[in-house]
Amino acid sequence: SVNAQNHADIKLAMDVSRYSFTPPPEVDVSVVILRRKTPLAIDETLVELLFSHKNQKVKKAFEHSHVRLGLSKEEAKRKGAGLPFAERRVRDLTLEEWVELSQGAR
Repeated sequence: SVNAQNHADIKLAMDVSRYSFTPPPEVDVSVVILRRKTPLAIDETLVELLFSHKNQKVKKAFEHSHVRLGLSKEEAKRKGAGLPFAERRVRDLTLEEWVELSQGAR
């Protein structure tokens, strides 16, 4: 969702009942409109890594991603604690906060 929001303006067009289809699926459907936009400077690899731990705080998610980040656990723990929004949950970050986090993680 972060990458989709970063690359496109997303607008809900309409909801469609599951009973509009034969056979009906198990869920209702939403139609959305995506309009391309200039993306912000967000590190998509960092988003992927941290969203593996989306319910954790940023500092803990960074620590748990240390192997894929190429850091020792201690390096990741130290760096993660110093990141912007270290005490926020990964799933709650805004696009602007992802930009700042991407800059701080480098």
